[in-house]
Amino acid sequence: MMVKKIFVSGIKDEIENEDLREYFAELGHVVDVDIIVDKDTKRKRGFAFVQFDDYDPVDKAVCECLLLQLVTGNLCIQNQKSRFQVVV
Repeated sequence: MMVKKIFVSGIKDEIENEDLREYFAELGHVVDVDIIVDKDTKRKRGFAFVQFDDYDPVDKAVCECLLLQLVTGNLCIQNQKSRFQVVV
């Protein structure tokens, strides 16, 4: 795949950007983490985008169907381009 960004859903409110950065760093170098917030309420919407500096980490997560789970909640991995989804 030629994608460097994944969509992660099912994120609980207590999860911060740094938590996701640290967690996904096991797959490769994380360039950016963006937890999406509601513009009006400023509350987290439960999903984020994680961008890597290379395609390999995304391939690992998607092709190996890597099941990722944080202690505080479940994660859903979705390839930004193909919409492939792994639900834990």
